[in-house]
Amino acid sequence: MIKYICIVFVSLVFLGCKRQNHELSFDIQRQVLSSCNSNPIDRLSIENDSIKSNNFAVEAGLLIYWNGDTNVKIPNELNLSNIPSGYIIRQGGRDYKGRKYIFKPNSSYTIEKYGSGRAGFYLRVWTDSLGRVFKTTHPKCGLKSLGSGEEMYQG
Repeated sequence: MIKYICIVFVSLVFLGCKRQNHELSFDIQRQVLSSCNSNPIDRLSIENDSIKSNNFAVEAGLLIYWNGDTNVKIPNELNLSNIPSGYIIRQGGRDYKGRKYIFKPNSSYTIEKYGSGRAGFYLRVWTDSLGRVFKTTHPKCGLKSLGSGEEMYQG
């Protein structure tokens, strides 16, 4: 009997410890990153995938992480053209000036949400001649991370 109680208890502990992933989507209409579950957007990296003719990156990567007041709820959505003041923004190892990040025109970016011991979640976006995102691998929730071999969403 004690053996069964222990098995049930251990099973309940494992079920209760299910770690949620970092699933994201990018709303093209609103130009906003959204968390697909209750995990707030507390750590994010943005890499411009474009390469100059001399094989160097077009721009340094961007790191965005929450360092705000612990009494303030961390956002589940992030508009990169109006980044809240609770975030620290670094580009190429240096502090980023301003609270607005503008994508480069005619580029592609890989965006990763990571942290808290869970596997990172990757999505990709493409920009038009004005730097607005016009295509993404993850326009909705429920799609696997690019790191898991997911192809471009065709829906």
